Amino acid sequence: TAMMIGAFADGYRALGDRRYLEAAIHAADFAMSRLWDGRRLHRSYKDSVARFNAYLEDYALLAGAMVDCYEATLEARYLDHARTLAAVILERFLDRERGGFYFTSDDHETLIVRAKPSFDGSTPSGNSAAAMALLRLHAYTGEERYLTEAARVIRLFAEGIGKQPFAFAHLLEAVDLYQRGAVEVVLVKGDAAAAELAEWIARIGQLYLPNRAIFVAVAGADSFLPEAARGRPAVDGKLTGYVCRERSCSAPVTTLAALEAELRG
Repeated sequence: TAMMIGAFADGYRALGDRRYLEAAIHAADFAMSRLWDGRRLHRSYKDSVARFNAYLEDYALLAGAMVDCYEATLEARYLDHARTLAAVILERFLDRERGGFYFTSDDHETLIVRAKPSFDGSTPSGNSAAAMALLRLHAYTGEERYLTEAARVIRLFAEGIGKQPFAFAHLLEAVDLYQRGAVEVVLVKGDAAAAELAEWIARIGQLYLPNRAIFVAVAGADSFLPEAARGRPAVDGKLTGYVCRERSCSAPVTTLAALEAELRG
């Protein structure tokens, strides 16, 4: 379900078909209203009853899907959902001594071995998905613990990655994000009409832009922004874009063509 949510959210961003967005948010809202009980996530739902404790991959993939929904809607509640799920991952799945995350939570039924899934197959492993979700959340929130624990996952499996990289395809994506950092696209609204902002957001969605983080700010507002982008103004009251990489931001741009040129640069 989580991977489906992410696929529909990305499909909407790329193609603009609202059916995809509606499918994504309907499933995301269902997961957080029916499968999440306020303390734990369940992985099965039948006859109006949610059953069975969720595993690491369920939490991690759903957290990533919630970030996808945020990027498709720019509604903060989806980042809040992602942070709620990440908090459980850090509280109940973390190996505090060696780093990385266990397959089961500390309140799950007792198993013979409490494994740490690491190999990426047809679906990402729980540790790969957790590292990626935490890194993406760090880009949006600045919370250092997300970065710290994602880095511990990468270090824990670094030797295995070196020996057999094809078995860690998704974790290598997390390595890339960790090393390069996010491409931070900051849009300062100024006096822009909603239609103009929507046009810019739609165009960003059509570009191939891995490791992205998208921020929409009101000039002078105190909402979280990347450090390099804080205090950046809306030029002459116009919708203004900044593209930030490695703690350095571009000059302000006030046209969609100029923003696209910066993103392609």
